[in-house]
Formats: sequence, structure tokens, C-alpha cells
Amino acid sequence: MHAAAYFGHVEVVKMLVEAKIDVGIRNTWKCTALDEAKSLIQEGQQWKDIVYYLENHSK
Repeated sequence: MHAAAYFGHVEVVKMLVEAKIDVGIRNTWKCTALDEAKSLIQEGQQWKDIVYYLENHSK
């Protein structure tokens, strides 16, 4: 999930959320996938889409 969010792979993020992957898991730097996407939101639309999706479709 973290790699998909970091690299802007919107469809992979959606697929993982739909598969009920725990989106609250934190990496070594204590970041969630949402944190990763938010840190890159200025880089392009795909990160905005990931942030929107994670904020609205995950528990």
C-alpha cells in the first residue's frame, strides 16, 4: 500500500482498499499510505486522487 501511494498508483491503491488491506499500517518512518500520498500531493493529480480515495473509502 505504501509503495502504491508513494509512486502514485491510484488503481493499485483502490484495489488494495477494496481487498480490505489495513490502510492504517505505519512504515519505518511512522507514516501511513495516506501520509505518503499527502506528502506528494503537489506532484500531480494521481496523489490528489489517492488522498481523496483513502480519506473517503477506507475505515
